[in-house]
Amino acid sequence: MKPILLLDGIFIVNQKVFLSPAVRIFNLKMIGSKMMTTYVYWDFNDNCIEIDNTNGNILFANIEIGHMQTQAVSNVGAGTAFFAANYVSGDPAYQANVFQSYDMDFAHSFSGNAMFSLTGFQRIILYNPQVYSGGVYGALYIENTGYVSVLGGFTTGNPYAFYAYNIGLFVLYGSYSSGANGVLSNVGYVYIDNYSVYNALQINGTVGYIHTFR
Repeated sequence: MKPILLLDGIFIVNQKVFLSPAVRIFNLKMIGSKMMTTYVYWDFNDNCIEIDNTNGNILFANIEIGHMQTQAVSNVGAGTAFFAANYVSGDPAYQANVFQSYDMDFAHSFSGNAMFSLTGFQRIILYNPQVYSGGVYGALYIENTGYVSVLGGFTTGNPYAFYAYNIGLFVLYGSYSSGANGVLSNVGYVYIDNYSVYNALQINGTVGYIHTFR
């Protein structure tokens, strides 16, 4: 599958986009031309872009989303603000699927939930996420994943900046969270370096080891 390229402009999406391909897809890419010039305006009352986790044609796929921002004061209702890929933990995709995000800039999700809701990946790598006014479960909701890294960026939410549950290794490097707690729940190993936070991280459940620098 070739990348989906979003050129400069405003893209108005008024309903859930549900990806359930009829043919085999190994890699899914959505890439804006530049973070500051490509806007995605949404008006959802449910998940915005969601992968059908029961569809075998998208198992083991790598997913890459990058270089986009929302139009200011967007309206998001209940559900995920932008992207949901929720594989059940017993799914074979849990051992192979990789999610990567680059330079995503989101603001004003109001009552909406997380910008990304991601479950059941082998690896999740987020480069420079910029999330302001995240929803009920914060900017990022991630669970049942082997490895997660948040590299740079800014996250906030109400009441959480992010929520990480049942993660093998969680890395925070060069990031900043403001106005809310980040929550770590049942995480094997946490590595924190050059991380600034307005409120303390909240530990909810078992965390095996925390390694901190500055």
